[in-house]
Amino acid sequence: MTARRRRSRGDGHAGSYVTGKGTRFFWKATLDQPDGTRKVTWKRGYATKKAAQAGLRAALVASAGGTWTEPSKRTTGSWVTEWLTGLRLSPATVTSYQRCARLHILPHIGAVPLAALAPAHLNTLYRKLEAGGRPTTRPVSR
Repeated sequence: MTARRRRSRGDGHAGSYVTGKGTRFFWKATLDQPDGTRKVTWKRGYATKKAAQAGLRAALVASAGGTWTEPSKRTTGSWVTEWLTGLRLSPATVTSYQRCARLHILPHIGAVPLAALAPAHLNTLYRKLEAGGRPTTRPVSR
């Protein structure tokens, strides 16, 4: 019988923890950052150990390739606001974009973390805008 192979020190590991909804899984690894430093990083919330291990492998590959970035808690609304302030267009165009963002985008998906923004969020936003737009006006055209 052969001994079970262990990961090398620093290769990371996947483990479990218990929540009110049951057992969840995490991974922990020391990853190379884009600025050349190394940082211990955790990612929690996986439903299965296989999913946590897959996430660990993806993070290790991204770290080795220099493309790893720490997930951010920044909201979609803060990103949209920053993007709008950096536009180099005519003032009337920027004002129009700001109005559309304030009336149509920010109320619906402004609080969603940018890292968690998914196509489903945008599809839901589009359906809401098609169905009713703003409460005081007609629906947004297709």
